[in-house]
Amino acid sequence: MQTSLSGLRPKERAKVIGFSCEKAVLRRLLELGITKNTYLFCMRWAPLQGAIEVWVRGYRLAIGYEDAKGILIEKEGKQVEKIGLHWQSELRKERPF
Repeated sequence: MQTSLSGLRPKERAKVIGFSCEKAVLRRLLELGITKNTYLFCMRWAPLQGAIEVWVRGYRLAIGYEDAKGILIEKEGKQVEKIGLHWQSELRKERPF
């Protein structure tokens, strides 16, 4: 199911499938390592549509709500209870690179 990153809830995984944001925002996201076919894990949300904290490529990243609307994702459909070494190793197996 295709949606934007702003539709991802805590403890859900997703795969980036594209972008629909301004050039400057896209460039910064690419610099931070959010590229097509990258897997994300939503850690938590700030209140009142603030920042979204995601786990991407082994580090945590906070993305503003408006910027998150421009990241198109495909939800994995399952929730992860804890993030830790086990989840990271599973994610590494699934990455295409």
